[in-house]
Amino acid sequence: MIAWNICDDVIAFYEGQRWNNLLDCFWFYHRNKKRFTPAQQEEALLKLNHAWNSIDTTHLPLRTKLKPGRMPLHPFWTLFVWQEWALYMFRRLRYDPDGQKKHKKH
Repeated sequence: MIAWNICDDVIAFYEGQRWNNLLDCFWFYHRNKKRFTPAQQEEALLKLNHAWNSIDTTHLPLRTKLKPGRMPLHPFWTLFVWQEWALYMFRRLRYDPDGQKKHKKH
């Protein structure tokens, strides 16, 4: 895109959308990985890794880069994956399986 002289605002928007799509796909994988065979799980993680590597994080807003559980952590794929798993475990503590906030019983 840079070679085509596309302005930075458009690139930033595009990379931001790609980043959000990656996070959504990672969440889908996490929620459904038991439905996949081990070979399918490996293929999905390879595709997620490829997408993660292809995103130009220099165009992401600073608030996105510093948001806990959403940091790109380039070039450390394993740290990124651990961060996502930690976020999902935290969500599991706060929310029931349907995504509804757990209510305290009095």
